[in-house]
Amino acid sequence: MRKKLLLILIFLIIILILLLLFLEIKLKNSNQNMNMKLFQNLEIQTKNTTQTIFDEYNKTQKEKLEAIAKIYKEDILNGADPEVIEGMIPIYYENGQWKKADTNSSWYSYKDLNWANVAIPANEKKNYYESASPGTIINEDEIIGYFVWVPRFEYKLFNVNFEKIAEQMIEVNFVSSIADKKTKIENGIFFTHPAFTANFNDKTIELNGFWIAKFEPSINNDHIEIKPNKHTLVNINTGKMIEYANSISTYNNLQYDSRIITNMEWGAIAYLSQSNYGKENNSDYKGISKKIFLNTAMGNSETWDNVTTGCSSGVTASGGTLNCPYSYDKKYYGTGASSTGNIYGIYDLAGGSWECVMGIISDYPVKDDIGGFVGKLPIDKRYYTLYKNGNMYDYSRGLIGDATRETLSSTIENKSWNGNLAYFATKSYPWIKRGGTFRGGTFSGIFDYGITDALPRGDKTFRTILSKY
Repeated sequence: MRKKLLLILIFLIIILILLLLFLEIKLKNSNQNMNMKLFQNLEIQTKNTTQTIFDEYNKTQKEKLEAIAKIYKEDILNGADPEVIEGMIPIYYENGQWKKADTNSSWYSYKDLNWANVAIPANEKKNYYESASPGTIINEDEIIGYFVWVPRFEYKLFNVNFEKIAEQMIEVNFVSSIADKKTKIENGIFFTHPAFTANFNDKTIELNGFWIAKFEPSINNDHIEIKPNKHTLVNINTGKMIEYANSISTYNNLQYDSRIITNMEWGAIAYLSQSNYGKENNSDYKGISKKIFLNTAMGNSETWDNVTTGCSSGVTASGGTLNCPYSYDKKYYGTGASSTGNIYGIYDLAGGSWECVMGIISDYPVKDDIGGFVGKLPIDKRYYTLYKNGNMYDYSRGLIGDATRETLSSTIENKSWNGNLAYFATKSYPWIKRGGTFRGGTFSGIFDYGITDALPRGDKTFRTILSKY
């Protein structure tokens, strides 16, 4: 009997063990299935999340591409379109006000001589204007100034032998920086203007254009402004001019360099103004009035330090008066003082104050003390147009594109086009200045160039450029 019970007990134990093994296997399989389902669900969720992220990225990229595609580009610029960077507000003029432009519409037209303009807001107003709707009025008290886009161009060579030649319209084509560069020098063929080639850090960089200050500079609380109806900043050493010009970029957190214009860049502006896209081709003006009207706002008669920016005499000479009869926004009489003959051009190029350019009689590298310079000169060649030494009537030193010996008067000895002064810098006065002054009369103008040093003078100022390099 006891033996029989023992067998039953053993049997029951075996059954229990088998049952436990079965349950363990069952549970394991169940966990595996559950884990598999969890893994599958996680995989699905991950795929969905990845797809969502991918879709969102594609959507964002598509929106960006669509936004870029919508940005207005004028066909005749051939890719040399205005480069509007962060901190710049595209603007247009309407009913006596500058307003924020819609970059998806035609906010500029070089075909119609309406060069692209931007305003640079003061730091505390950047967010407001960047988020503002098109049509928002630009409050001049809330910006540091205005700049105008000079697109890259090629021009038809007209005087490669540097003869004395009559004034003429210069034929210009706008071109992109990726277009084939034209370097052959021969009358009657197109040549890529050198102002758009930057020799920077031993590298040659081709630029699509640059922004130039619309007016001569003024000063406000030791910061530079580029506005009309202000007193031009004068009577400072060229070293201080460079320092002030550089500060526009650093103080306003712009991603482009700010600096003083070179003599070659001045030449580009002179040629563009004299072209089919400048005042020379503006049908509102006839004959002598096609010249840029003079800024004759003298200010202080002894120190010349109160010249007013953006002023116009309304004529191409002083007209017997040394004041400011017309503001820059007065149609015809005021706007005639711009490079286009309308409000979209560049002002103070004729008369006002002499503008010191980075054109120097020097070898490279340039010595810091040249011509009484005080401060630190830029290191790279990109910041200069350098010339050989000679007397002030030795025009053989001029370069193709700089509006010196290509534009010597055919009727007046030792003068430039329109009877403007033509005095080339010398070893004693190694710096070049452009444009003339309020008191220059017919001698002043966009083709005017003279000699100077780096010392402070009451009739000298500078012009600022913004560019990638």
